[in-house]
Amino acid sequence: MLGFRIQNGFLTTPSVARLLDPLAFLRNLLAARSLHGMLGSALDRLAFVWFAVAIALMLRNKPRSLDTLAYTLLVGLVPAVTVQLMGYLRYFSLAFPAFESTARALDTPSRRPWLVLLGGACLVLQALLLLRHVNYRWAG
Repeated sequence: MLGFRIQNGFLTTPSVARLLDPLAFLRNLLAARSLHGMLGSALDRLAFVWFAVAIALMLRNKPRSLDTLAYTLLVGLVPAVTVQLMGYLRYFSLAFPAFESTARALDTPSRRPWLVLLGGACLVLQALLLLRHVNYRWAG
């Protein structure tokens, strides 16, 4: 229970009740205030858009199992809504089937340039977050 008490001190106290207010989530999704801060991070919002596209790809390509789709939805959607995208990149990293569906979509010779572009963007993002981390700036 200590973990729940600690979460009450967060800037955005997690709340399951936010699952019942999708319009507030949409307003929050569109309210990027900085490249990557605790609140209003454009990178967290971009990761959520990637998650949404990956879910669409999973649905279009018929997921291997319903369990995989359910897991991905729970791990990627519930934290995004309940903590208002604060630190969403940490939660998104657990939604590994989303990365698999992205890889499957880019696994054709005609889409190889997009794969290289995405890989390069992820490498630049990793370097940016590492620099923020070693300089004691928010990188979570």
